[in-house]
Amino acid sequence: MKKWVLAFIYAFGLNFIWENLHHSLYIPYHPLVMNDFALVLAALADAVIILVLLKLLSSFQPWVLIVAGVAVAVIVEQLALSWGWWSYAEAMPIIPVFDTGLTPILQLGLLAYVTRRLVFKY
Repeated sequence: MKKWVLAFIYAFGLNFIWENLHHSLYIPYHPLVMNDFALVLAALADAVIILVLLKLLSSFQPWVLIVAGVAVAVIVEQLALSWGWWSYAEAMPIIPVFDTGLTPILQLGLLAYVTRRLVFKY
């Protein structure tokens, strides 16, 4: 249990840093969407997703976790864009195949892997 609490703390902290570093690449539909509270909620949601991925994929090779994180991020990002929750600023690098931003797609896979390495050492 202690490792899972630590995993949540790492996942939340890493995602909060990531959210703050790349939030300027978004254009929110409303000014409140990209405020500090919204960034905390986004980091919280991402941390929960990472914990679920870690739990479901703990017996798999690390690359499976990364691919699953990227796949979940693509789905989440495409849904949020289609629902109009945000759009991308011109500075956002776009992945043409998915028509989504690069930084949010890298986020879940990379930070899930880093969290796994930091906490579970494998």
